[in-house]
Amino acid sequence: MRSCLLFMVTWLVLCTTGCSVFRSETQTLNITCNEKGTVLRVNGNRHDCPATIEVLRNKTIEVEAEKKGFETYTRLIDHHLNATGKLDVVGAAVFLVPAIGIMGAGAWDLDQTELHVQLFPEHSEHR
Repeated sequence: MRSCLLFMVTWLVLCTTGCSVFRSETQTLNITCNEKGTVLRVNGNRHDCPATIEVLRNKTIEVEAEKKGFETYTRLIDHHLNATGKLDVVGAAVFLVPAIGIMGAGAWDLDQTELHVQLFPEHSEHR
């Protein structure tokens, strides 16, 4: 009876850890701008603002915004280990299987998914 219970607990832990593998590799990034006609570059890819973009959740995202007559806006959005990833870390300390989840993008979340770009006029050198 005791070995059966141990087997069931072990099986449950193995089946419920490593869950990060089953999460999406991408996350939605929503960008709005205070100036119409702003051109965005997200990781080098061009988009018109406003934009809703699917990006990898385990990579740092670079956002640049440009419009003639305004200073260029640049922002880096980093990522962090999410709750599912943390559970995989704990599970990996006991069993090796959850370590697979930590290696996947699903173990991470972006630090920010809603971004409002505030552009400011360029400073004129001729005053």
